[in-house]
Amino acid sequence: MAKLRDLNTARRQIDAIDSELVESLARRLKVARELANLKREAGLKIRQPDRERAVLEAVAAKAKRLGVSPRLVRSLFRQIIDESVREEEETGKKGRGRRKTKTP
Repeated sequence: MAKLRDLNTARRQIDAIDSELVESLARRLKVARELANLKREAGLKIRQPDRERAVLEAVAAKAKRLGVSPRLVRSLFRQIIDESVREEEETGKKGRGRRKTKTP
């Protein structure tokens, strides 16, 4: 019976971590949408290859220090970055239709 309790406890821990991961992704995508507006205002392209490479290198290095597969982390973050770019592009399309107007 103790083994079953240990199993259930471990599963609850995994479930809690999974929930935290999803919440972190939601926060990241929200910031990506905000970033799209900042990039548009600054006249920058959405896709920033140098920044993407730097992020991938940083997370892979951190993964290695923590004993996690850098290959796995790079793959996950490549997908996260691609989705962030899609979010930024969608936000940028919506934002292009808006015009700033000055109020007296």
